[in-house]
Amino acid sequence: MVRLTNEEILMKLTQLDRQVHEQLPGILSLASFVLGRELSIHQFHAIIGAKNNLFANVATGQYTSPEAFQTEWAEKMIAYYEPYSKAWQNEEDWPNVVRLYRNDTIRQYILLFQERNYYRWYKERIRCKPGDSLWVLWFGDRPKFGLYVALVFESDGTFRFKEREIRKVSYDYWTIGNVLGVGGFVNAETGKLYTIKSIDDLLNFYENIVYSLSRSQYEKAIYLEYIDYLKRSSDVMSEPFLIPELRYEGATEKHKYRLDLAICNPYTAELVGFELSPSSTHMSIIGVKNKTQADINRELAEKWEKECDKRNEYFKKYGITIVTFTDTDLQDIGACFETIKNYLQKRPYVPCSLQESINKLDDLMSKR
Repeated sequence: MVRLTNEEILMKLTQLDRQVHEQLPGILSLASFVLGRELSIHQFHAIIGAKNNLFANVATGQYTSPEAFQTEWAEKMIAYYEPYSKAWQNEEDWPNVVRLYRNDTIRQYILLFQERNYYRWYKERIRCKPGDSLWVLWFGDRPKFGLYVALVFESDGTFRFKEREIRKVSYDYWTIGNVLGVGGFVNAETGKLYTIKSIDDLLNFYENIVYSLSRSQYEKAIYLEYIDYLKRSSDVMSEPFLIPELRYEGATEKHKYRLDLAICNPYTAELVGFELSPSSTHMSIIGVKNKTQADINRELAEKWEKECDKRNEYFKKYGITIVTFTDTDLQDIGACFETIKNYLQKRPYVPCSLQESINKLDDLMSKR
């Protein structure tokens, strides 16, 4: 998603303000005619603007374009009034906002009005606030590092997390831009910031720390694929950070579970983990020769139960679903990374067009 600069937003708002003011007198007269009563500017704008909290999730929703906002608004308006539609036999029975919206000329003004609202609250509209458990993601073993979604730096060089800063940051959460935006990762043992000021710093961190500390040949191969992926990216700052060894219980010394890899995608709000699960490490039984089949079956059942508990715990705390790469999968690391890349590259999808929503409303009202 390409973000607009402050200058571009200001230019759009200036243009939209001019269009709104030019059209308003004629539209106000038409709206008064449609509703059969004289409307003031404030009354008219209240009718078309007071439903934002009802027809769109403006507090926490994420909209990547004005059309995405306009479409959800139209879809939820239809869904809200549809249960009552059979009882409304005449045009006058319908709510004022629906009657105005159905008029082609007035609807174009409403869409313009909504577009201006979108750009007035641009940063708030395009981002989705993360849940409490995702304000900091701890990963690694020794040392353990934390990626904060926002940090406030004091004049003495210290830093702290401040919740209200979350919506103010210019970068997307859990991305390469987030890492550079906060200046790096917090070292859990020292409480200090491991500084990362550039893409080269981040690549060095992955190559010299993450890669070197891993004891898994499969993890190392995935890390190299990711490093190459970042080097080839045309917009590296917007790429989600591939989190190595995500820790379930945070920065505590003792940990219950770790995920091999994880992605928090800020554009789709999708959280996914990846487990590299060769049977040699995850389902192996020691001393098979001295055990009965019943003993082996019991130990295998216990191991599988632990794996399932791990997945359930991550889903409960973070909402993370887990993809597992088995022995067969891991024979082709390139194919495994293609799966991971699909999640890295996912971006929002608008399920239907605005025109489809308008047609749906026409169909609904024509059936009365």
